[in-house]
Amino acid sequence: MTPSWRRGMAMVTMMAILIGIGWVMVFSTSAILDLVVAQTRGGRGVFHHLGRQILATGLGALAIWAIVRLPVAEMERWALHALAGTGALMLAVFIPGLGHTVGHATRWLVLGQLSFQPVEPFKLAVVLCYTVILAGTRPQESWPGVAWLKLGGLAAIAVVLPLVQRDFGSAALLMALGFMVVWLAGGRARYLAVAGGVGLALAVGAIAVEPYRLRRITDFVSHLTGGGGAYQTRQSLIALGAGGVFGRGLGESIQKLYYLPSSHADFIFAILCEELGFLFGGLSVIMLFVFLLREGTGIARAVNGRLAYLLASGMAFLIFMQAMWHIAVVLVLVPTKGLALPFISYGGSSLIASMMAVGIILRCAAEPAAGQAGQAPRVVAWTPSS
Repeated sequence: MTPSWRRGMAMVTMMAILIGIGWVMVFSTSAILDLVVAQTRGGRGVFHHLGRQILATGLGALAIWAIVRLPVAEMERWALHALAGTGALMLAVFIPGLGHTVGHATRWLVLGQLSFQPVEPFKLAVVLCYTVILAGTRPQESWPGVAWLKLGGLAAIAVVLPLVQRDFGSAALLMALGFMVVWLAGGRARYLAVAGGVGLALAVGAIAVEPYRLRRITDFVSHLTGGGGAYQTRQSLIALGAGGVFGRGLGESIQKLYYLPSSHADFIFAILCEELGFLFGGLSVIMLFVFLLREGTGIARAVNGRLAYLLASGMAFLIFMQAMWHIAVVLVLVPTKGLALPFISYGGSSLIASMMAVGIILRCAAEPAAGQAGQAPRVVAWTPSS
């Protein structure tokens, strides 16, 4: 077993632990809701949400099994098709009868009894396309204008499509990921500064044109200045304070009883801290994501080829940045914006996409070294250590 595969098994172990924590917390946060629905409407048992989460885990495992058998060269060949397909799904939510609107945002596709968020596979496709574009560049050198043109076009697609769905959080996440991948590819500091300035200006503009986004900013500032902040902010802090260091005990949360909205998804970390405490619950989950990033970037440094290096790194940062954003919202370190906590929050779209990202990292770890299996590296091998 090669060192990269050993790292891969460590990553799978941490992913499995996080998914297990997710099963426990999804049941804890949704069982009361499922019981009430079953008693008032019938046809739905207390294990409804947990059962769907377990089903999504099984589908994610099948996706990993398929992805680890797909060479990185094949991923590169199909990158543009993946972007076009997921981009089409992002727009398909506006087709009457297919799209589903929740809270003035249309982000879900409904197919019979199944619903999913196209933005989750769209994120994977965007990261893949970023890495394909950057694989042919050289670190700390002047990149050709066509590369910057492609990067700009991809960044525009990555920002505009989520904004059309009124999903500012995903747009900002993908903008930050693009910046991160360009930095990992060795982009020059002045180019990064220009890109950062443009991104910041676009973010300010996107916030200014939507009253509800401005309200979230003012609510966040109100919290910082002692004004109380938004309802979700207050309830999240109450959950954190009630849990303290050691927690109320598993299943003993009060805030999940209709006080904290979306306690099984966008604010599941708050309930985790309330029940298990910040020491055994919150800090342990944070460290698991830190170790997951460490293992992912370790695999990236050990793989063969610049494309595999950037792809593994990009997917590791995709998982980590989403997790830290979710946790920062719960801790009221940033304005409120709903993003799932990877592997833990309820939602099949997020869980399957996160598992697919791990599968891509594992595939990168399995890439043959230069000259093995009759293959030669398509691009110049490069890691930060060279």
